[in-house]
Amino acid sequence: MGKMKYVEIQVEEILQGNFDARDDDNILFYEYLKAQDYADFGALADQIMDTKMITKFKSVARARRKLQEHNPLLWGKRRQERMNAQEDFKQYARE
Repeated sequence: MGKMKYVEIQVEEILQGNFDARDDDNILFYEYLKAQDYADFGALADQIMDTKMITKFKSVARARRKLQEHNPLLWGKRRQERMNAQEDFKQYARE
C-alpha cells in the first residue's frame, strides 16, 4: 500500500470518529499524530525537523479534502457556511 493511501485510510477513520476534525485541520493533525503514537512533544519536534514531517501535514490535509469531496457524510458543519460566503463574495465581485 502506498504512503498516500495509508494516510487517506487513517484520515478517513479520524473524520468518521471526530466531527471537530472535519472543520479544523489542527484537530485533524493532532488526532493523526496521536494515532501514530507521537506522545512526547519534544521528541515530536525533533522528528519534525529531522524527517521533514511537515510534508505529512500537507498529505493529511490533502487526504481530508479528497475524502470530503467524494463523501458528503464527512463534511463538517462549517462547509455550508463557507459555501454561502463564497456565493456572497461572487455576488460582491459581480457588482
